[in-house]
This record gives sequence, C-alpha cells and structure tokens, in this order.
Amino acid sequence: MNCPKCGAKCESDQSFCVVCGAPLYSNGDNETVNNIDLNNDDLSATRIVSGISSDLNTTKTNIDLHKKDVMETTINRKPIDFEENTFEENEKKKEPQISRFDNQKSRIKNDEPSYQSVNKKPKKKSKKNIIILTILGILFAAVIVVSVVLFTRSKNEEKFNKYYKAGNDYYDAKNYAAAATQYNSASNHAINNSERVSVYEKLWHCYEYMGEYADEEISVLEKLISLNPKEISYYEALIILYQNNDMSDKIDKLIDSVEDYSIKEKLSNFDGTIPNPSVETGTYSKPIEISLHVSNNLDIYYTLDSSEPSEDSIKYSTPIKFEKQGTYTIKAISIDSNGKSSKELTARYRLEFPTVNMPVVSIDSGVYDTQKKITVTADADCKIYYTKDGSIPDSKSTEYTKEIKMPKGNTVFSFIAMNSEGIYSKVVTRVYDYEEVYEYSYDQAVSMLTTILVKNKTMENEYGEYKNGDVAYFTYKSIAKVEKKNYYIVSFSIESDSGSITKEDTYAISCDTGACFRANVSGDSYSLVEIK
Repeated sequence: MNCPKCGAKCESDQSFCVVCGAPLYSNGDNETVNNIDLNNDDLSATRIVSGISSDLNTTKTNIDLHKKDVMETTINRKPIDFEENTFEENEKKKEPQISRFDNQKSRIKNDEPSYQSVNKKPKKKSKKNIIILTILGILFAAVIVVSVVLFTRSKNEEKFNKYYKAGNDYYDAKNYAAAATQYNSASNHAINNSERVSVYEKLWHCYEYMGEYADEEISVLEKLISLNPKEISYYEALIILYQNNDMSDKIDKLIDSVEDYSIKEKLSNFDGTIPNPSVETGTYSKPIEISLHVSNNLDIYYTLDSSEPSEDSIKYSTPIKFEKQGTYTIKAISIDSNGKSSKELTARYRLEFPTVNMPVVSIDSGVYDTQKKITVTADADCKIYYTKDGSIPDSKSTEYTKEIKMPKGNTVFSFIAMNSEGIYSKVVTRVYDYEEVYEYSYDQAVSMLTTILVKNKTMENEYGEYKNGDVAYFTYKSIAKVEKKNYYIVSFSIESDSGSITKEDTYAISCDTGACFRANVSGDSYSLVEIK
C-alpha cells in the first residue's frame, strides 16, 4: 500500500509510514476496528493492532526525523468521519492506494478517520513555529548589530578624546603643525556634529596661523558651513580666502547658496580684507575724495607712487584727495593682528578737468614806493584763493574776499580760481617790492634818538660804548601806526661785558618829524611817553 500523506510505498502490516512518519491507520480513541471487513486473509484486526506495536520500533528512526508532526498528530488526533468524497479527493491527489482500500471503500465511511484531515493541523503549527523562529533570529541579529555599534561608538569616542586632547596640547604650545595632525586624526573618529564642528574649528585656526595652507583651510571651512550653515564667521573667512587666492568667482555662488536672508544680506555688504575704495577706478572731470574700507577694522597701508605697500607705507586714516589734473595710482593692503597681509588693491584714476579761466590781478609785479591796493577778479561761479609766500594755493588757502593792501617789503603773491565743481585754474603769480618813502629814513631816525640818549646820559657816547665795557645797540622792530601816524619802533639794549642784558627799552621815532618817544607796549598797540 501507499502512504496517504507522502505516497511512499509501505508494507501491509505497517501502522506508520517509514518515510514521513504519518499513521497508516487510526483506531480513534481506543476504538477497535471491528467494522472493517477485509477480503485479504493475511490482514485481520488482530494483526493491525499488533502491527502498530511492532512498527513503532522499526520506524523509530524515521519518526524522530518528523518528531514534531508525529507528536502533534498523535496528541491532538480526534475521531472524525471519513467521508467518501474526502477519500475520493485524496485519490485524485495521491498515487493509487493499496487495493484493499479500493475494494472496501464502501464499507469504511464514518468508521475510518480522515488521514488528510489529520495531516492539515500540524502544517499550520509548523508555519507558526517558523515565523516565531524567524522573529527570534531577527531579534538576535539586531542585538548583535546594536552591540557592535555601541562597541564601535565607545572605541571612537575614546580615540576622539585622545587625539583631540593631544591636539589641544600642541595648539596651546603654538605647535600648529603637530596640532593639525592630531585634529585630523580626531576628525576621523568624531561621532556627532558637535564634535566635528569643534575639531574642524581648531583645524581651521591651525591652517590660518601656519599660513600657505589655503586649500586645506578652504576645505575645512566648507565642511563647517555644511555642518553649521547659521555661523556667518565661516562664510566671511571663506570669502577672504577666495579673495586672496584668485577665486573671487566663487564668492557670488557662495552667497547665493545661503538660505538665511539676514546672513545673505550681511555677506552681500562684506568687503573682506582687501581694501575697498569708495570711488570706482576711471576718469573724472573734477576732484575726487577716496575712502578705503576693510572688514574687521584691520589696519590699511597704501602708496601713491606705484610702489608695493607694506607695514612701512602710509597708514590709512583719512580720505585720499586728488584735486589736480593727472593720473593717480593707489596700492593698498590690510594687515591683521597676526601680521598676515591681504591681497593687494590697485586702483588707478585719471583727472581731466574742463578749462577754468585764470583770475585777473589789477596790479602788475614791480617795485613801489607808495602803498597800492590789489584787486583780483574771476568768473562768476569761481572762488579765488591766494598765498603770500610763493606756495601754490588751494581751497585751504586764504580766500580772496576784498582788495588787498600791498605789504611792505618783497612779497610773492599766488592766485588761483576754483569753480563750483572744485576745478582749479592755472596759477597767477605777482611779485611786489614795496618800500614807503618817509621824511626821515630809519638811519636818520636812529641818529635822532642817539643824540637824545647821549644828552640825557643814557648813553655815554654816540658809538654806544661804555667805560665799564658795556655796549649799547638798537634793533629795528617795525613801523607802527600810533594815533594815525607812522613810527619806527626800535628796541634799545645795553649788554654787559659778560654778555648779559643790563638795560632794555622800547622807543618810537616819527617817520615824518623825527620826534622821539618812549613806547609802552600793550599787546599790538603802543602809547607814547616823552623822553626826559
């Protein structure tokens, strides 16, 4: 006969299949199979019952292979009706059954339990056990993974702290190269963004202090921005590096990538460390004033002679003014507190002014013995400036507002006209030599005073010599108006043989009459006292 479960060929006296362990007959709950009448004389009810006992020993090995199915089947088996249609369905699915069942099919009916029904229940429990085992396997694998992750995390934390501490020690000792090596190692073991930001900031400053590591510094700052895009100092430092390394084309892209509007606006107005002029380079038709700006309040140094700027050049403090026609070049750098210089600014300007008419001076150059009044005129929109020492005037010089009295002596006047746009005319120069003619010359006036002083015994003789070795002498001070009359103001001094001044007085001598007076000085004015 064949096994109703797996279809394997079995002996007629077997109670269980030696292949799958399935029961070949069932006696229900200790019920005897008395209703089965078989035509085969070799098989009887007694033989079936005894076969169960003998087959248990012969099939023990195979039963162990399918222990779960057999045990569940044996424990949970209940008497059920063996319907004819169930058996017929079984026959369609399996190999043909042994002939004794074919012959006795009509007699089995409700007395024979359904083998197919008995075999379905263990399959369901087998699937359930497989699912449970699968879940347990997944949980076990998860525990292993978590354990490995925690172990790895612990080791990384230990290594990070080790390298980071070593880097800090080198950093404090200003050994930035060694510090950078340790920080690089620490970055490979950082386990969170906070640690990455800390170690990259230290690494950034190491490269910054060492200098000549622009590529590494740029790389670190780009990483910092990706980790913390809200920190504006990273962007500013990166912009400065772009400026100083001919990578200015990346600045606009960097600013455009910023999502925070307030940061983007600040970066748009950020000058970096290259000095930024307030006036664009080019040609101008009027004077210009240029301010230099730089971020972070760095010191700016510049030159105007096309030489390379350095810390020894002019330190910028006030705007640079170009007021005359010509070509000008500004070269400037900024220097930070570490002595690091920025990239150089070179700005060129050309000033080409429209023509401004020269002022007209009423008195020509010459020698004069009477005082003249000098009048100067210019175009309506112009102001006039002048100097009296031969220097070239500008807008800071004395502004001409009214006629000028010709001063005594030799004087060099320089005049310019400046229009409303600050453009100057060419310089007009006048030289005047004016000596006023009086009734008494200075020498005559001093001779008159000497006679009076000898007469009142202030002087011992007209030569100014004294018997004790003292010497008297006169010093011209000025011509002053006293009570609307001109007087020579003269200082009289007596010097001892040792060189000290023993007596000093001030006298006034009339330029018109030669009358002599003692002069009392009060500020810029004089009062006259008769000499006794």
